[in-house]
Formats: sequence, C-alpha cells, structure tokens
Amino acid sequence: PPLKGIKVLEMTNLIAGPTAGKLLADLGAEVTKLEPPQGDISRGLGRSYFVYLNNDKRSVCFNTRTPEGKEIAQKLAAEADILLANLRPGATDRMGIGTEALAQLNPNIIETHVTGYGWTGPYAHRPGMDPVATAWMGLQMAQGGASARPIFLGQLAVSDFAAGAMGTLGAVMALFVR
Repeated sequence: PPLKGIKVLEMTNLIAGPTAGKLLADLGAEVTKLEPPQGDISRGLGRSYFVYLNNDKRSVCFNTRTPEGKEIAQKLAAEADILLANLRPGATDRMGIGTEALAQLNPNIIETHVTGYGWTGPYAHRPGMDPVATAWMGLQMAQGGASARPIFLGQLAVSDFAAGAMGTLGAVMALFVR
C-alpha cells in the first residue's frame, strides 16, 4: 500500500474526521484513534456506521485532561507522521499536542485539521454539522427541487464525506512535499 509505514494519530468523531482516517488507513497508514474516556460520540449512531468509518484503526482511550493523559498523547504524537483532528480550534492545545508543542515534540509531523468553519471568523468555535453546511450552501433546496420543501439526505452526508476526502488529500500532498 502507498502509505505503508506512515503513522497517524487521529482525534476525530462523527463523519468528516473518521472518513479522513479511514481513507488514510485504506491507503495503508497505521492509524491510532484517540478516544476520550466516554468513547467517540459517534459510537451511539449504531454499530455498523461506527465500524465502517473506523475499521482498520487501533483505538486507545485515556483522559488528556490529566497530566498522565497529556504525556501519553505527546508520546504518540512524537512518533506520528500525521496528526488528524476534527476538533474545534484550541482543542489540541488543551490536549498538550497543539502546533507549538508539536514543533518541539516532532517538527516533521503533518497537522491535518478538518473543521466546520476554519480557524478564524465568527463561527470558528462552533461545531460543524453536515445538515447546517448543506442548508447554507443551498444543497437541501436543490435536493428538494424548485417546488418542494428542502430535503436533507442524512445517510449521504455529502459535506462531511467530501471534507474527509479533502483532509486525506491534503495530508497525502503534505507527505509528498515532506
């Protein structure tokens, strides 16, 4: 596989982030998914959905709010080629593996962040959700048709899957440049 030997430390949930991790794993990367003590919030969506987006990954669980948890996260990040997260801005800083910490721990690591609204702007700290994105871009109106009500095709989650794919593409391009 093209990414054999590449290590990914993933901190994601729901669809967009896990999709990026799944695609990296499908390409041969060794993906370690870090879950909080209560587990990934998408586990409650149903077993098959969670398993599909998280197959071929290892899962570890510890609390990064503790000094011991931060130390474990830093050890994993020090050995990773890619850090993959779909958390709001500042979350990886609080976990002890933000950009500044990574510069000391592992200056060659590639940070891939899949966010709903980017790092700056009025909505940057809001969680991103596919239904909101498809509504804002007019996709729900297009799916409903000119004379019908808007429709959200929940299982499709086109914005989330596209965001995950773009995150994967960005990570692979960064690996190529590195």
